[in-house]
Amino acid sequence: MNTNFWDVITFIGLMFFCSCAAQKTNIMQKRNYSTGIEEGERVVVVLNTFHAYDKSIESEGEEEALGNCMSKGMMKTNRSLRMVAAKDFRRTVFANKKFEDSPRSSKVLLSFLSGPSTQSQVTELGLRYIIIVSVTTRESEARSHAEAGGSGGSGICVFGREWTKYYSMSADVLDVKYLRESGSIRASSSGTAGCGFFTGVLGGSGYCLPVPPVPFYFSQRTEAEGCSSLGAAVMDFIKGGDESVPALPPDDLGWVPYRPQKAP
Repeated sequence: MNTNFWDVITFIGLMFFCSCAAQKTNIMQKRNYSTGIEEGERVVVVLNTFHAYDKSIESEGEEEALGNCMSKGMMKTNRSLRMVAAKDFRRTVFANKKFEDSPRSSKVLLSFLSGPSTQSQVTELGLRYIIIVSVTTRESEARSHAEAGGSGGSGICVFGREWTKYYSMSADVLDVKYLRESGSIRASSSGTAGCGFFTGVLGGSGYCLPVPPVPFYFSQRTEAEGCSSLGAAVMDFIKGGDESVPALPPDDLGWVPYRPQKAP
């Protein structure tokens, strides 16, 4: 078989290899106040907005999935971290409100939390930080591909479409103890996805076997990697400032690249 045939085989292999490759997530952070967390203090992740391909899909299910994903990243840097499930937080603090009617943005939540009764409920949960997350996903226009090659009676054709997925998240860190927004972290990543099929003929001396169309799909783990990476960055952010350090005035610090903390 000649090089052309193996070029096509290599093309197919690379598609599946790329679908498993880890994606680098770009993370930036902005600090308004110093932070810290003591043993026994808990964290909850709540969903503010989720725009997927120009549609709003906020729901309790999406919030739960987001919390599970981010908690894995957060616990990588703090194995003793104690989380509060978002549904338990909402059930305790917003007992008479449905998910879609309960406060979700930073500004509204801070205002709501300032009430004495709400403070008592939050204390009951042992809550220190509320992480308010917004998510946006989109895709580029698909690009069509066709590859073919063969030799010695064998040949293969690949027909497919490929596109780029973009994933961005932002997390506002609310300090319940001091009723302030300590800062924000944002993460963005992109990856390749595609689908199609390949078919062909396997032939040799005295035989010819048709290869039926075989569909394929590949997608890099853009969302999972971005969510987990943001979780780790949020936990490092929370651990990154001691309460004995004077508070930094809001807006005096701009966005800076996140650098993972070294393990002790």
